[in-house]
Amino acid sequence: MRIGPRSKFLLKLAVSLALVSYLAVRISWKQVGGALLHSRLDWIALGYAQMLCMFWLQAFRWKLMLRIPGLPVSKYLHFIFVGLFYRVILPGSLSADMLKVVLFGKKYNKPLHESSLIFFSQFLGMAMQWMVGAVGLFYFGKPLLEGMGQAELSWRKIALMGAAALVGAIAIPFIPAVRGFAMRLLSAVREMIATPGVLVRVIAVTVGIQLLTIGSAYCIFWGVGVSIPLLFLCFQMALAIALSALPISINGIGVVEYLNLFLLQKTLATPAAAIIAVSVVSYSLLVFNALLGGAWILFRNVSGAREERK
Repeated sequence: MRIGPRSKFLLKLAVSLALVSYLAVRISWKQVGGALLHSRLDWIALGYAQMLCMFWLQAFRWKLMLRIPGLPVSKYLHFIFVGLFYRVILPGSLSADMLKVVLFGKKYNKPLHESSLIFFSQFLGMAMQWMVGAVGLFYFGKPLLEGMGQAELSWRKIALMGAAALVGAIAIPFIPAVRGFAMRLLSAVREMIATPGVLVRVIAVTVGIQLLTIGSAYCIFWGVGVSIPLLFLCFQMALAIALSALPISINGIGVVEYLNLFLLQKTLATPAAAIIAVSVVSYSLLVFNALLGGAWILFRNVSGAREERK
C-alpha cells in the first residue's frame, strides 16, 4: 500500500512529537532557563552576523552558477530568505529548498534542472563538512564509541542501520523520475564546469560558506556557555544537517536534539540543560530569519502590486 503525503507528514510529526515529549520530561526547564539567562549576547550576535554573511555568500554562489545577465545579488538573496521562510512552514528543509528553486525558476524563466544547480553546491558543501567532520571523528571516536557502548547500542544494530541507509541511497537513483531529473542536473553541472573559472570560484565560495556556518555555530555554543572543540563541532554539524534533511521528522526537530544530547553528554559530559539551551537559541534565530523572509516576501508583493496599478 502506497503511503500518501498526509500519512507521511503525520508519521514525521509523530516522530518529532515523541522525541520532544521524551526530552521535555527528561530535561529540567528551570536549568534551561538559567542557561539562557546567563548567555552572552555578544557571542550570539557575532554568530548571527556570521550567519547573515553566509546567506549573502549563498546568494553570490547562485549568481556564479546561474549566470543571469544583469541580475544583482540582492535578487538571489531574496530567494534565500524565501527558503528560510518556507523552512519553518514546510515539514522538511529539503522541501523548502526545492520550493525556492521552483519559485526562482518560474520568476526568471529558468528550467528546473538549471535552477537546481543549487543542490549541486549544497552537496559540495556537505561533502566538505563531512571531510572535516571525519577528522573530528578520528580525534573523538574513542570516547564516542565508549558512550555508545554505555547506551547498549550494539554493532549489529549499527550495521543494520548502515545497511538500510546504503540500500536506500542505492535505490533512489533507480526511481524513474529521480533518474531523469538527475541526468538533466548532471548535464547542467557539466555546462557550468565547462565555463572557465566558474567551478573554482564556486568551490572557494562554498569553503567560505562552510567556515561561516561552523563559526556561527561555534559562537552560539560558546554564547550559551557550552565549551565544544571545533573539530567535534564539525562532526556534530555534519550529522545534524544530514538528519535534518532526512524525511523522518519535521525539520529534524527532536532528532537533532536527541543527537546532540547523545554526542555531547556521552563524549564531552556537557549538561543536558545547556545543550537544549543551544537548540532554543538556534531555533529562535531560525524563526527570526523566517520572519525576515516573510516580511521581504510581503514587501515584494506589495511593491509589485503598486507597480501594476501604475
